[in-house]
Amino acid sequence: MLLLAILTGILSLVNFALAANFPLNGFLHVAGIVAQVVFFGLTVYATIRYRGKRNRPSYDKAGYTIWTLPFAVIIVSLLGNLCVLVVLVLHATGAIPAL
Repeated sequence: MLLLAILTGILSLVNFALAANFPLNGFLHVAGIVAQVVFFGLTVYATIRYRGKRNRPSYDKAGYTIWTLPFAVIIVSLLGNLCVLVVLVLHATGAIPAL
């Protein structure tokens, strides 16, 4: 699941770079948003299906827990995919005129 989250994160960045650097018409806007929805769905799937340890005790044993590195990478990928999806939708609706 970690590799799936990393892959969708990289593909999401490529999708955003294509949308930001090339003039897109209506069809390509929709195709980019559909691809981003698929990437976001795969990342949500990876987050839900992650079977590893999600947190561990703090290093100083102060009573709180911190995320493990693989789970934190999955969460960062999830948040990044969500941000790119929101920006692409806002750009397609005209709320953000230029990326």
